[in-house]
Amino acid sequence: MARVLRVSPNLPCVVQEGAMVMARGRHVGSSEARLLRTLLEACGQCEEVPEAQVDVHTGLSGSGVAFLPVCAAHPISLPSRAFEASPLADPSAPASALVAGVCAFSEALAEGAIKMGMPSGLAHRIAAQTLLGTAKMLLQKGQHPAQLRTDVCTPGGTTIYGLHALEQGGLRAAAMSSVEAATCRARELSRK
Repeated sequence: MARVLRVSPNLPCVVQEGAMVMARGRHVGSSEARLLRTLLEACGQCEEVPEAQVDVHTGLSGSGVAFLPVCAAHPISLPSRAFEASPLADPSAPASALVAGVCAFSEALAEGAIKMGMPSGLAHRIAAQTLLGTAKMLLQKGQHPAQLRTDVCTPGGTTIYGLHALEQGGLRAAAMSSVEAATCRARELSRK
């Protein structure tokens, strides 16, 4: 009997702010799952989820690391307020505008995961952790955001599908579509 634990990490694990999920196979006991979760938490946040949620996590958090840098180049529309240019791209923007823009993007990413079947609370926690980890990577590693996208993006993988969707439309709808496109691609790759 093989004991299988499927783990889906994201790149910010390298700065101990990753967002990970794990799903246990039917022959894995609670103590084994607890041990793995304890080990993984050294790299960031880890949640145990049903197997069906792993591909959604890939779309949201595995690929989501590359979506934040793209967000900075697009306008962000918020209820009762629209920005001509993204406050994420404008260092002189008021801090409240920056926070509002990040929160709107986090919400849109989470909504994309909810659309794909992830429970709301889990989707919002993972979206927030993904953005936190992405920001910490940019700060600690001093990388250009384009390099971060390159590091996450693999040929024919989930991120390039999500990035394509993100570039096609308005930011909120595109952020949701990017998670959906990346999740669908993760599901396709899981079947291969």
